[in-house]
Amino acid sequence: MTLRLQAFALALLLTALPMAGHAADGMLPVSQQVTLLLKVLTYNRTLMQRQTPELQLAVVYQPDRPDSRESFEAFQAEFEKVADRTVRGHRVTLVPVPVRSAEHWSPPTTPVDIVYVAPVADDLLPLLTAWTRERKIVSVTAIEGYVESGISLALVMRRNRTGVTISAPASALEGSRWSEEFLGLCRIVGQPAPGASSSDLPSPRAPSGAAGS
Repeated sequence: MTLRLQAFALALLLTALPMAGHAADGMLPVSQQVTLLLKVLTYNRTLMQRQTPELQLAVVYQPDRPDSRESFEAFQAEFEKVADRTVRGHRVTLVPVPVRSAEHWSPPTTPVDIVYVAPVADDLLPLLTAWTRERKIVSVTAIEGYVESGISLALVMRRNRTGVTISAPASALEGSRWSEEFLGLCRIVGQPAPGASSSDLPSPRAPSGAAGS
């Protein structure tokens, strides 16, 4: 399937995912986050070019914080329900990363390709973004406000439809290159970091497709 057709398939997915009636504005139900994330990763050229059969998806959460622990448990449960956890031939493996506090933060010793950030304390976010930028890890969350704190991608609900928000500077600093077809469906915020390719990360703009219309 060509990237253009894949982007069309993603647009259909973004409009087809049903919204839970109780979901808060801006928070995509966990049941839909996993499906959307696995699809979104196929448009990350950097990840797809890695010569490895497996991609490690870390989930960072705080076990002593109820909303964080519940977010992790729900995400893990939904991930395990997915029959096909491969992304264009790369098997995706979930790796729990519990963190008690910023003082106890220590990056995983094993390689990580993607990190999903559950609700965490504000002082943890700078430590996480420093790690993702140093190790060139794609950072993802379901909390759109975290994009302003340096997480590169948020899976959100906007106007009762699924959407994707990308931070241009954060994504560039993590070394990500996204397909133009995918970027056309996203809300892009911030200016790309110096040296970033304008073809990979265009200027801030609203989505032109289903992801946020």
